[in-house]
Amino acid sequence: MSANRSFLLLLLLILINTGSLPAQNSMEEAAVKACIQQLFESMRAGDSKEARTIFQEDARIQTVTSGPDGKPQISAITPDYLLDYIDAAEVLQLDERIRRYEIKIDGLLATAWTEYTFYRRGKLSHCGTNAFQLFRSEEGWKITQITDTRYTEGCAEIPEDFSNAKMTYQFPIPFAPENYLCYRTESPLRIDGKLDETAWISAPWTNDFVDIEGELKPMPEYRTRVKMLWDEEYFYFAAQLEEPHLWATLHQRDTIIFHDDDFEIFIDPDGDGHHYAEFEMNAHNTVWDMLLHWPYHLRRGPNTIFNWNIPNLKTAVHLEGTLNDPEDTDRYWSVEIAFPWSALRELAPGKAIPKNGDQWRVNFSRVDWHMDIINGRYVKITDPEANKNLPPENWVWSPTGRIDMHRPETWGYVQFSDDNVLEQDDRFQPRQEEAIKWVLWQLFYQQRAFQQQYGWYTADVTHFTLPELPDLPFSPQFYAGPDFFKISAVAPDGLAWHIDHTGKIWKR
Repeated sequence: MSANRSFLLLLLLILINTGSLPAQNSMEEAAVKACIQQLFESMRAGDSKEARTIFQEDARIQTVTSGPDGKPQISAITPDYLLDYIDAAEVLQLDERIRRYEIKIDGLLATAWTEYTFYRRGKLSHCGTNAFQLFRSEEGWKITQITDTRYTEGCAEIPEDFSNAKMTYQFPIPFAPENYLCYRTESPLRIDGKLDETAWISAPWTNDFVDIEGELKPMPEYRTRVKMLWDEEYFYFAAQLEEPHLWATLHQRDTIIFHDDDFEIFIDPDGDGHHYAEFEMNAHNTVWDMLLHWPYHLRRGPNTIFNWNIPNLKTAVHLEGTLNDPEDTDRYWSVEIAFPWSALRELAPGKAIPKNGDQWRVNFSRVDWHMDIINGRYVKITDPEANKNLPPENWVWSPTGRIDMHRPETWGYVQFSDDNVLEQDDRFQPRQEEAIKWVLWQLFYQQRAFQQQYGWYTADVTHFTLPELPDLPFSPQFYAGPDFFKISAVAPDGLAWHIDHTGKIWKR
């Protein structure tokens, strides 16, 4: 057998064996946790015989405290003393509730760091941390040592049913982001809003826009659709928006354009959920361009750079009708936009323009206000009970499932093709790892729900409902502290996807 062939065989065996390590570790962690939980369940039931089975012979139990003089001290008891105490536990109604597990395993050795709150007859007694050491015997995991701390102040209340807490997350609509194959144009486009050049005529339309909440709401009253192209200098967009009443009022750049009917573009080149661009324009060809560090719903402080202006941006509007004239019926307005790569590349992977086959997360939105005609002018319709304007319609390319465009994980996929738009001999290629990312997003929302309910994050996998991931091995790893978390999962190529408490998702 040649050296190269031997090396490839060895590499294959390594990949096969290491591919099962996360699942094995998760199983062992669950077994360690079950051993520890058995101790506390035995305590609640006053069953010392059951508790005795999880201790290794000659196990030690220690408590670290500060003495009356403030000096550190350590005291010890034997497991027999603890077991006698457990016999009386049911009468005393002793209940030790674990807030968080941090488990480390190396072969036959395991340590577990658990934060607890202790209750006696339903009342909080004290709290602290247990440091367990365990040995994996032929009979399973056994406790060899417990060292704990104890405090009577600053203790977090833990609900009685906390150990059975189970989070779930259900996306409001079927998760099916749109996709689009973006072809190249061989010559620069004339940006006039008319969309009558050969390249635009050849480019495919996206699917028609739907309500932002998807199938939860009726289809939009007016049709909206988009085309895309690219070359070495620009990312081109064209949109056609049916509208019987064309109107616009805003002329100043970087004003809040969605106070008018508008067209909006959202671009997250690396798909990490952070550092994305938003662009809005109205029928006056007034634009608003900005950068966002992260979505608003994460509530992490100021997230928007309003003074980000795209240099060499080209935009145009074409009207099939008359603007701000209620006496006629209009047909549509169309927009044409050329985003220079020189601006977008700062958000892109490797700060480079796309290559053939690259996929970016992109979405489009249309805001359409409810209007009336009063004294020959368009006026927004108000809700008399709320004494404010009726909320506008929000129509989008790829629905987010809620009235919030700032959910990058739901945006569509745009795949860049080197094929000339006049030839179009390419097809969109779904990526298997996107399924892993979406499962991580579901666990992200479960983790946030857990924190909102209990006040902290958890690394305990039993508190989560693991989504199904057909045809892919999936064994997520959870890491958490009081104010942070990270969830990781290995992709088919051996690298791992990660998502953290900031809502950022990345591969490494």
